[in-house]
This record gives sequence, C-alpha cells and structure tokens, in this order.
Amino acid sequence: MIDMRYKAILMDSDETLLNFELAEEKALHILFNHLNMPYESAVSDYKRINSACWAAYEKGEMTQKELRIRRFSDFLKLHPCALPANEAADYYENALSMQHDELPGAYEAVQAISARLPIAIVTNGIATIQRPRMENCSLRPFFSEIVISEEVGFSKPRPEMLLIALKKLGGVDVKDALMIGDSLTSDMLAAKNAGIDFLWYNPKGKKHPEDAWITYETDKISDYVSFSLMN
Repeated sequence: MIDMRYKAILMDSDETLLNFELAEEKALHILFNHLNMPYESAVSDYKRINSACWAAYEKGEMTQKELRIRRFSDFLKLHPCALPANEAADYYENALSMQHDELPGAYEAVQAISARLPIAIVTNGIATIQRPRMENCSLRPFFSEIVISEEVGFSKPRPEMLLIALKKLGGVDVKDALMIGDSLTSDMLAAKNAGIDFLWYNPKGKKHPEDAWITYETDKISDYVSFSLMN
C-alpha cells in the first residue's frame, strides 16, 4: 500500500468548490426584484459594503450577527425602501441558502480525493445559509465533516476552526493535513496559524506576498487531486 503524505484534507467551500459569485448574483436578483430595485444600479454598492463588512469580521471588528444586519442597513441608507434591514437580510439569506452551483471540475476532484482520504469542509458563514447549501449540493456524499464558523464559535483565520475539523476526522495531526482554499486573508492565514500545509487555488493569477504561507499553488481544480494524494 502506498503511503501518502497527507491523511486528511480540509477545504474551503465558496470559490474553492462552489460558485459563490453565481450564487450571490442569483440571490441578489431575487432580493432586488422583491424590493422593486434595479439590479444594475444597486449591486455595486451592496458588494462594496458587503466586502467591507466581511473584512471587518475577519479582523474581529464585527460579529457575524452584526454583519448580517449591518451590510443591509448601510446599503439601504443609499437605496431606501420600505423593507427594514433585518427583513431584507432574512429575504436575501433565504434566497442564497438555495444556491449551490459547483465550480467546473469540483465534483470529479472531491470524488477522487474522498476515495482515498477524508475531506472536511471548513467554511466561514452564516449557518442557515451555508448548511443548506452544503447539505444539498451533489458533492455532499464525499464530505466526512462540514464545519461552519457560526456553529463552532470560531472563524477563519483563527486556527481553532481547522483544529476542530481535524479532531472530528479522528484526531489527525496538523502535519498530516492539507488545507485547500482561495482566500489569502482567511484560508491561508488559518492554515498558517494552525501550522497546516496550504494549497492556494488562484484561478485569476493574483500576486501574493513573498512571505505568504503557500505550500502549493494552482489555477486548476483538477490539481487538488494530485497535491492531496501525493506520496
């Protein structure tokens, strides 16, 4: 039997396996249609505000509960409507929870990896959104565990979320795990903070700091398999 370098694989979900850009676009179309608001005139303001809120959350400057409402309260200051921010948030989250389109090649990659190694999903996000998306996607049979930040009380880039996932996988040591993700501010830093090897999925060819904690880098989802199963 071939002895593989890794004994477990940790994976981010959005923009690593699932197409979040498409999911967000679909959900915002549903929301803005409900608000009788033109998509083209509103979407850039929402994305800018949402990105700022998530950046603040990753830095510990905002809780997830605050983020859920803040992004819509700030948005509705620019695009007033009769719906309160909390109701807009609920409507959007419900629409987003139903979107689980996969990135091309994701199914084949996780199918191949899961035949040899356990896979745990480690995703930042709101549980009522992420749990239905992950449970209802066609990739679900290949995941041994799904760890969501809101459910465990820790979020990337803190290391606890990854360590919890390894414990759920039977106590795999950090040196025997590989984290796969697309974000340098959340996935990479979480891997660095936990001391876990990191595979950066970089389909757009972004530049990274010279001292970045990157063990491998790829622009192809199919490469998840070769790096995960190397010996």
